[in-house]
Amino acid sequence: MTDASPLSETFLPETIPPETILPETTVQAFLADRSLCGVSGGFTVASACHLMRDRGIGALAVVEGRRLVGIVTERDVAVRVIAGHRDPHLTLVREVMTRDPRTIAAEASLVEAHALMRAGGFRHLPVMRGGEVVGMISLRDIPPGAGRAPGAATATA
Repeated sequence: MTDASPLSETFLPETIPPETILPETTVQAFLADRSLCGVSGGFTVASACHLMRDRGIGALAVVEGRRLVGIVTERDVAVRVIAGHRDPHLTLVREVMTRDPRTIAAEASLVEAHALMRAGGFRHLPVMRGGEVVGMISLRDIPPGAGRAPGAATATA
């Protein structure tokens, strides 16, 4: 992979209508119509930010071949680059990415993904199948109610 060609492939061809998303829906099924967007660690932070802006996403998978080596998020950029007074045009993604992020299996449910992100205090979770990264789910992607186990109480005001 070169700096000129980010990883962007669709791995999961099926889609689920929004009205049928239930807590037991798998992450794989939920992400069926989305493509994985990732970069190599050799990308500049500025290039990665442009890609996130263009795709309307807040995190990118950082891969070597098909192997996940990290993720780079908006927060990584804000804290490690901007607040660290580093030049995003000269800083490489591998220098500021979050290494060895928590992941979730494609077969896991939305409830499991939601719980893992809430418990870990992070908003982006790489999705894995057979040792390869196949997607990225964000806390904001999970519709209200789909992140709760069936029968779980809802908060009232």
